[in-house]
Amino acid sequence: MTPREEIEALNVQIGDIQTRGDAAAMTEFYVEDAVLLPPHAASIKGKPAIFGFWAAGLPDVAHFTSETRELELLAPDVVVEQGGYRTVTKQTGAPVLTGKYLVLWRRENGAWKITHDMWSALS
Repeated sequence: MTPREEIEALNVQIGDIQTRGDAAAMTEFYVEDAVLLPPHAASIKGKPAIFGFWAAGLPDVAHFTSETRELELLAPDVVVEQGGYRTVTKQTGAPVLTGKYLVLWRRENGAWKITHDMWSALS
């Protein structure tokens, strides 16, 4: 598989995990010292803090999908991915949230892991 195919397959897994609300499984996609850059919030660094972030937010997710729009190989084991996402929440009458993201991936021991994860809503 190409790096793009591998990342796209991981994104399908991420969508399934977010839809299930599984913060522990979501956290496993990150390196130990990863950084989340969520909108309108301070940076979140390290797997324990990232777990806390996802544990607080994933219970509200009813369905999540993402689409890779661009993927650039920066080094043999480093890629940057730019894409879009769509989140449906469990809140009654809540709007569908759409946005964009930028993720830096690094291959460690043969597995792609997220080092930096940044996203923002389009509306």
